[in-house]
This record gives sequence, C-alpha cells and structure tokens, in this order.
Amino acid sequence: MRSYQKEILYFIVIALVGFGAFYACGNFFKAPHHGSVDAHVWLHEQIGITAEQDQKLSEIENKFADKQRVLREKIHVGNLELAAAMLEDKAFSERVAAAVERIHHAQGELQKATIEHIFDMQTILTPQQAEKLNKLAADALVQNP
Repeated sequence: MRSYQKEILYFIVIALVGFGAFYACGNFFKAPHHGSVDAHVWLHEQIGITAEQDQKLSEIENKFADKQRVLREKIHVGNLELAAAMLEDKAFSERVAAAVERIHHAQGELQKATIEHIFDMQTILTPQQAEKLNKLAADALVQNP
C-alpha cells in the first residue's frame, strides 16, 4: 500500500471514530428529557379549579389559545422579516427598525391578551381562587421581568 493510500485510510478511520464519538455524545449523554408541563394544567392545579369551573373556563381558554396562536405567529413572521433585513441591509436600517417595532407591537399585544385572559378567568373563579391567580401572575411577572 502506498504512503498516500495509508494516509487516506487513516483519515477515514479517524473521521469515522470522530463521527461515532460525536454521535454517541449527542445521543447517549444527553440530560433526560422530562415532558414539559402544560402551564394551564399547572395553574388549574395551583388554584384548585373544579370540574364545573374547568368546563366553564374551556371557552375562555379556547378563545385565548386562538388569540395567542395568532400573536405568536406575528412574532415569528416579524423575526423572519428582521433576520432577512439584518442579513440584507447589514446595518440598523429603517427596515430593521420597522421589523423590530412590529415584533414589539405583537409582543405587547400578547402580554395584553394574557393579562385580559387572567381577568376573564376570574369571572368563573371564587374570590379566593381569583386572589391566588393574581398572586401567581404577579409572582411570574416579578420572576421573569
């Protein structure tokens, strides 16, 4: 076997070993994935929603989910527009600024819709549950500014 053939063979072996190690690290040494907790389920558990309240809240939850989905899509589209403008303009251009403003507007609308949703839920809750919901919402705002 010629010298360059040996070098190519060594390179292929090293590449395969490297790929194997990369694959093993990526698939066998990951932190275990524990399913994400549905925020609404967690919230309902925290404030002690009854089956009757859950049924009444269903329409409010569905209305909010639809609004949330639309606003998250606007944020996503805004991010795509911002990315394209940044790559194409390569500066903080009017297009970049406008995309940022569209994203911020949609984020503000999402926050407003979330707060409205909390107050809509309170129409179904007992005063104690409403108070607990307000406290949880306020705590979330303080912890994740």
